[in-house]
Amino acid sequence: MGVISATSSLNGGVLHYLTAGSGDKAVVCVHGLGQSSFIWESVLGALPSGWQGYALDLLGFGESTKPESGYSIDSHARTVASFIATIPQEDVVLAANSLGGVIALVVALNEPPKLAAMVLAATGARVRDPEALKLYRDRLATMKMTEDNRLSIARAYCYKQQDPSVLNRLADEVGKARREAMLETMSSSLSTDLRAQLPRINHPTLVVQGMEDKGRTPEDGLEIARGVKNGRLLALPDVGHTPMLDDPEEFQWWLNGSLGKWF
Repeated sequence: MGVISATSSLNGGVLHYLTAGSGDKAVVCVHGLGQSSFIWESVLGALPSGWQGYALDLLGFGESTKPESGYSIDSHARTVASFIATIPQEDVVLAANSLGGVIALVVALNEPPKLAAMVLAATGARVRDPEALKLYRDRLATMKMTEDNRLSIARAYCYKQQDPSVLNRLADEVGKARREAMLETMSSSLSTDLRAQLPRINHPTLVVQGMEDKGRTPEDGLEIARGVKNGRLLALPDVGHTPMLDDPEEFQWWLNGSLGKWF
């Protein structure tokens, strides 16, 4: 069976997700700002035997419902934790990209009983350049979501040139995101600094950073890997802000290898 689409009613909305595989262990994947479950589609189809993968569209993004408000980091984390509680597997690995990694860290800090480990890509425990994010948020607040602007945002996700079909799909997902969801989530990110709380996280954590990522550098990943009690940093060359698209085979090799090591 390949990747299939499904929905779950959670936290006052309908959460859309993709799923593939089967087994008594699960990987739950969380996307970044303006992205969707699409970035994880190939990952789901290549998980080891005995694993089921789930890739979520956060509320306000992708095919999930888009309420008027409720897009703080804590709100997203509650939605992810609620989803984890609904699935049948007892051992769950959170895999998350960019903003999704911040959400995953908050989920881990709240210690859901089924969370066993994390793979965090292109993320950080804080916003290293708040002024740059404020400027981007303010520009996004009035930006017309033309095809060119959506494509410009989508191109920034990757370092390597993507196939036009992938780039166009990324741009389409940007267009699906509710503007208020983007803005409120960015504002919440600006007030989120998890560095002091990282030592509370005991879960094995692989942090994957792209050497060419200008927004979330390997230094950001090192801060997490050193901060948690059982962290490891992997820096990939010729990779930008979305490692599972820039170097899917390498990312999958490390993800699957970590699953085999941890379980």
